[in-house]
Amino acid sequence: MAESFPSTIAANILTKMDFLAFAEIRLSSRVRKEITKDKQILCDVKDAVLNAEAQQAQNCKLQIGLEKLSELLYDAEDVLDELKCEVLAKQVSKLSAIIYYGKIKDIRKKLDEKAAAIRSIYDENQQEFRRVYSGEMGMNNSFLGTSKFFRRDEDKENIVHFLMEPNREDERVSVIPIVGTASMGKTTLATLVYCDKRVDETHFFLFSFSTLSKTSKHLVRNIALFVATYHENEELENVGLQYLKELIFRCFFHDIKIHGNYFTFKMYNFVHDLVKEVAQSECKVIDLRIHYRSINARHLSFIGCENCIPNVSFSSNKLRTINMQSIQFEQVSESFVNTWTSNFKYVRLLCLSGLQFEVLPDSVGALKHLTCLDLSWNLILKKLCAGICKLRSLQILRLLGCSRLKNFPNNMGKMIGLRYLEMTTTDRHLPQIGVECFSSLRYLHLYNYHHLESISEVVQSLTSLRTLILKGCDSMNSLLDDIQHLKRLEKFVIYSCLTVNLQMGLQGKDFRLNLKVFIIYDLEGLEDLPQMILEGSANI
Repeated sequence: MAESFPSTIAANILTKMDFLAFAEIRLSSRVRKEITKDKQILCDVKDAVLNAEAQQAQNCKLQIGLEKLSELLYDAEDVLDELKCEVLAKQVSKLSAIIYYGKIKDIRKKLDEKAAAIRSIYDENQQEFRRVYSGEMGMNNSFLGTSKFFRRDEDKENIVHFLMEPNREDERVSVIPIVGTASMGKTTLATLVYCDKRVDETHFFLFSFSTLSKTSKHLVRNIALFVATYHENEELENVGLQYLKELIFRCFFHDIKIHGNYFTFKMYNFVHDLVKEVAQSECKVIDLRIHYRSINARHLSFIGCENCIPNVSFSSNKLRTINMQSIQFEQVSESFVNTWTSNFKYVRLLCLSGLQFEVLPDSVGALKHLTCLDLSWNLILKKLCAGICKLRSLQILRLLGCSRLKNFPNNMGKMIGLRYLEMTTTDRHLPQIGVECFSSLRYLHLYNYHHLESISEVVQSLTSLRTLILKGCDSMNSLLDDIQHLKRLEKFVIYSCLTVNLQMGLQGKDFRLNLKVFIIYDLEGLEDLPQMILEGSANI
C-alpha cells in the first residue's frame, strides 16, 4: 500500500481558507464562523499527522487511516474550491450559503473523527515509533565493527579522505553517490564511513544517518509543504519560479539550460523513482486499449487514444488530472472528448494537446474547478464552445498551433482568472474576448498570427501583462506605439516576424518601459537595433 501525506493537502486548504476569509464579497456570518472552526481543526490535524506520516511505513493501520484522511481532505478542498469559484463570480446566494454551511459543518465533524482515530493509533505505538524514528535500529549491528567486511577498506578510505579535505569557499555542499545493484554493500559502505571516528570526532559537529527511502520520502513531503505555502497576493508565476529554484538548490534537477525566454532541466533518476514510489496511489499511466477493472488514482496520463471508446472503470469520478497528449495527431470524435468533459467535474487540468477534433463540447462548461485547458496543436479545431466562458477558475488556456480556429464565443470576458494565453488563428484581429479577460493576463503568446496587423485594439486592456511573445506575426509593421502602454511588461520576445519595424513611431516622445528581458531574432526587416526600446528600459 502506498503512503499518504495528508498534511500537504491540509496546508493547501489553509491557504484557500485565508482567501475566503478576506474575500471582497462577504459571506454570511454562519459560513465564516464554520470556516474559522474548520481552519482551527485543520491546523490541529496538520500538526497531529506530521509524526504519524513519518511512522506509517511501520504500521498498516496508520497508513490506512492517513489514506482515508487524505480522501476526506480532497473532498473538503473540492467544496472550498466550489465556494471560491462562486465568490469570484460574485454569485453567492442565500440558498447556496446555506448549502455550503451544511457541507463545511459536515467536513468539520468528519475531520474530528478521522484525526481522533489517527491519534489513537499513533499513541498505541508511540514508543515503537520513537525507537524507529530516532534511528536506534540499524546502527548497532555488531557485524559492522570492522571495515574488513566485504573488502571495503579502500573504498571507505577514499570517501573518508574526501570528506576530511577542506572545502573551497566557492564550493557548495558535496554529494558522493554510491551506486550499484542490489546487495552489493552500498548501505554497508555508507555505514562504515558514518561510524569512522575520524569523521565523528574531528571534522563534523552535526551529522545523521538514514536510509535513502525514508529520508527521501520526508524530503518530498517537506518540499510539498513548501509548495503549498504562499501568500495569496503573490504573483503565481513568481511563486512557481521560487519553487523551481528551491528544487534545483536541493538537487532535484540537473542539466539546467537557459534558452532565452525559457529554460529546460532534467530530473535525477533516483528522484524520479522516488517520486513515482511516493505518488504511486495518486498518479498512473493508463493505456485505453487495455481493460482495467478499477482505477482510483486522481491524476492520470493516457495513451492509446485512437478514437477508441474508453474501456476503463473508475472507482470515483473525482479525477483531478486528465492528460492525453498525442504526438501522432490522432483524430478523435466529439463524443470521445465529451466522455471526459461530462463525467469528471472535479478535474483541474485537462490536456488534449495534439488530439484532432473540430468542436470542443459544451459540457466543458461544467468543469468549474478547471484551472488549465490545453487544446494546442489541434489542426482542425474551428470553434470554441460557449460553455468555455463559464470557466471562471481557468488560469491557463493553450491554443498554440490551432491554425483553423476562427470562432470565439462572445462572453469570454467572464473568464476573469485567465493569466496565461497562447493563441494561433487566421484572423487579422485579436478576438474580442473582453476587457476583464485581457486585464488579468500575465502571459500572452501569439504564434503564427500571419495576418495580424496590430494589437492596438486590446493593448490598453493588458494592464497586468508581464510577458509578451510574438512569433510569425508577418503582417505586423510597427509595435512601439502599442508596447508603450504595457507598463508592467518585463519580458518581450519577438522572432520570425518578416516586416516588423521597431524603429519608427515615437521619436521625440518620452518612452519608458519596465523590461528586464528583451529577445529578438530572425527579423528580416530589422536593419538596426531598436535603440528606443533599449534606452527606455533601464532594467535590461
